[in-house]
Amino acid sequence: MSLGLTGKLPFHTVYLHAMVRDAHGRKMSKSPDLSNVALAASLGNVIDPLEVIDGISLEDLHKKLYEGNLPDKEIEKAKKGQSQEYPDGIPECGADALRFGLLAYTLQGRNVNLDINRVVGWRLFCNKVWNATRFGLMYFGPEFRFPGSLKPDLALAWEDRWIVSRLSHCAARINESMEKYEFANATSAAHQFFLYELCDVYLELLKPRFYGETEEEKVLKDREVARQVLYVCLDWSMRLMHPLLPYLTEELYQRLPPSPVKCESICVAPFPTTVHAWRNEALEKEMEVTSEVARQFRSQKTSLGFSPGARPGAFVRHEETPRRGSSWRSSRPRSRAWPAWAPSRCSARARRTPVAPCGTW
Repeated sequence: MSLGLTGKLPFHTVYLHAMVRDAHGRKMSKSPDLSNVALAASLGNVIDPLEVIDGISLEDLHKKLYEGNLPDKEIEKAKKGQSQEYPDGIPECGADALRFGLLAYTLQGRNVNLDINRVVGWRLFCNKVWNATRFGLMYFGPEFRFPGSLKPDLALAWEDRWIVSRLSHCAARINESMEKYEFANATSAAHQFFLYELCDVYLELLKPRFYGETEEEKVLKDREVARQVLYVCLDWSMRLMHPLLPYLTEELYQRLPPSPVKCESICVAPFPTTVHAWRNEALEKEMEVTSEVARQFRSQKTSLGFSPGARPGAFVRHEETPRRGSSWRSSRPRSRAWPAWAPSRCSARARRTPVAPCGTW
């Protein structure tokens, strides 16, 4: 019909996904063979996408079995299967979580063994995207206007340069994955950046920069720089994740502050590509070391039996020989990501317990 009416093909590329099965790898597709239909229904493993999107109780799942032509014996088998798989029914996951989950499954190969619990996990990720973005929007204030781009002469802090480097790397990974139809890798890149780099690291490092009221010009300029970098991170994240989470990203994109380059809809906004000027591999390696130090601190603290609220003193043993005329402490940048455990705030038990070095590099 498209050729007859417009003279053009409706699609130039069609992506064929693998067969979707249940969590145990059992087939749940319909078949002309009546015995196969009865088998699929009697297992209770046929998943309606609308039931995953809107949610459904176990009682309603049982009721839907009576809408077909199954005999009572097969209905009882299906009820048993549904009770085992969904004892509390299927929780409401939303269209975005189901879409993201199915795209993440495309790495499996020939079959997609769909587990509803994994879709529920992606719903939690959607909640994280919503809450983290709403939290980040609080830093902007009603008067903030993004100028359109990050100017080269901005005095970016250490964590600012790191996050834009990781953002550029994320954009490169997602673009490459989309071009190769490796959608699972695209979901992995988006999930890794937003959850473990933007939320767990950068948003935490921003808190001290925005803490308290001040009129000091230097601090105000630093906060303005932080706002611009945060805007770029949120704007790019929404556009990069839009093919994966279309409804959520559209809603959050509309809540971003005004900008000369902001479009009416994220659907028509240009898709971000990597910015080579932002890449800084040396800085990324420094952050990896910093993050590893923080993880080792937490691990040692737990293994030594400290309470969660204790803040024991600790030290890092480093085997690198300092350069002549300078010490290692002065030749390495100090990061806010390193936990500042002051000995004066230690508990009585912490003061009595010797602290072992957290590791050697």
